[in-house]
Amino acid sequence: MTSASPDKLFIIGAPRSGTNILRDVLTSFPYFKTWDCDEINYAWRYSNANYDSDELTTEHATLKVKNYINKKFNSLKKDENAFYIVEKTCANCLRVEFINEIFPGSTYIYIYRDPFDVVASSLLRWKSKIDITYLLKKVIHVPIEDIPYYSKKFLKLRIKKLFSKDNILDSWGPRFKGIDEFRKTSTIENLCLEQWIRCCSKAEKSLLKLYESGSKVLFVSYEDFVMEPEISITKILNKLDIKLDYTYLKSVSKKVFPSSVGKYKNKLTKTQIENIKETLNNFDYELMAL
Repeated sequence: MTSASPDKLFIIGAPRSGTNILRDVLTSFPYFKTWDCDEINYAWRYSNANYDSDELTTEHATLKVKNYINKKFNSLKKDENAFYIVEKTCANCLRVEFINEIFPGSTYIYIYRDPFDVVASSLLRWKSKIDITYLLKKVIHVPIEDIPYYSKKFLKLRIKKLFSKDNILDSWGPRFKGIDEFRKTSTIENLCLEQWIRCCSKAEKSLLKLYESGSKVLFVSYEDFVMEPEISITKILNKLDIKLDYTYLKSVSKKVFPSSVGKYKNKLTKTQIENIKETLNNFDYELMAL
């Protein structure tokens, strides 16, 4: 590994599963570099903006798309200490093969979290106001040719939000195939759970294939990470061949707290919890967080 050509490190995880805190912890070390914005989903969807989901396939990774995204990553200022460029857009859960087609040989960290806590946290996001400040930070990553499309889409969403009776966002987080139709006949907590299931199941199937084929894929439990951050961070850095600075490690670990574990018990109603349990009991695919 050389600092002249940092490797790509993709943090893969469903929304509200700890991708942010993991990214923030890693980029606290000088060996990691990232974007000035949480997510760059607009860039990933270059030339595919009007595709109705985030489930992009290898077929979407045309030469034009590859060139644009490679140029996007290369635009990050060179840092002589950086060994990895870290990217954590949540929608990447749904398109791991697409990413691997563009950046073969990359490293992946998959972080997974208890679905009850994920649903409780996601509910707040679906019901939140549109954050204009945050949105403006993401706008700089919109490809120039896609600006007209996203401008119309944003205006449409704003109008819908104004006249919405349930005060729920029209769209939030990774868009799995059929999300709009699913929402029409679903409760909001079931939508959050389905979003988690789709993201985790698709990501895990793809990442396990890469792992079995020899790619470097790390699997991290959110609960383990926040309960014992020093141990988790040490394991991650060792697997990434990063030399440990134990004094700095202790300092960074103090930024991680376990207070969000099990928080759903005070956020979800008994009915919501039972509905989630029933759905998970009927789910026929074994996920790491279950």
